[in-house]
Amino acid sequence: MDVTESPIERPKYGQKLFFSGKQKRHPLKSQFVIDLETLQVLCVFNDSGRRHDFKLFIHSKVRFHPETESLEDSGYQGIAKFHANSHIPKKKPKGGKLTKEQKQFNRDLATLTLGQRAMVCK
Repeated sequence: MDVTESPIERPKYGQKLFFSGKQKRHPLKSQFVIDLETLQVLCVFNDSGRRHDFKLFIHSKVRFHPETESLEDSGYQGIAKFHANSHIPKKKPKGGKLTKEQKQFNRDLATLTLGQRAMVCK
């Protein structure tokens, strides 16, 4: 699962709904759920660019089968409450370092989601 932003023209009315302060523009966010084996897009959900990736997931009401593995980026912190079989990158503990196993896990996860990101860019 991944989110991409598409810039749109500044709306005449309701600009505040779409303005992303981080990007300093008016984007439209699209959440894609992609099957990594077939690279088939299973679900698309669009919302204003102002909304955070995880909030977008909650509002989309996308739910996975308990046995399905899902791979997300670090924007989905807290998804474990909704889906136990989800994988997000390990974060560095405060004042500490990641172990070699955790770093390898993050690299492997990035490699697996590379096809997903390429599919979103198309």
